[in-house]
Amino acid sequence: MDLTGKVAILTGAAGGLGSAQVKLFVDAGCCVIATDLRESEARKSLLRYGDRAECMAHDVTKPDDWARVVDATLDRFGRLDVLVNNAGIAPNGRMLDVSYEDYARIIEINQHSIFYGMKAVAPAMATCMNVGNRSTNDTCDVTHCECC
Repeated sequence: MDLTGKVAILTGAAGGLGSAQVKLFVDAGCCVIATDLRESEARKSLLRYGDRAECMAHDVTKPDDWARVVDATLDRFGRLDVLVNNAGIAPNGRMLDVSYEDYARIIEINQHSIFYGMKAVAPAMATCMNVGNRSTNDTCDVTHCECC
């Protein structure tokens, strides 16, 4: 995969999967804005990539935070080509033990944030690309159109 000259926003970068995805993208020539609520954890894994990867604190459940991340990406790299909606959480324990509040938080992160992200990045995308979604292991063609 050759992503030379491309710029990506990758959420959930502090976890094992997110960290591995950042490596994959940087190794393929992409510049990455790696985001996570746990910014300090994400930042540790980015040190080896120099100026090809930067980290930002980001609450994916807040549309205003998405706008801030997109603006920072455009300010830093001048373009945006890829969104990886990797942020996600899973319930701990049995379903019977999950509270309604915990369930609502899971849906907000794993489902609503995907929409917030796609809506925030669509106007800034330099090219139309399909957006991957870790929470369903599926792809979404929402941004595959007459450039959104």
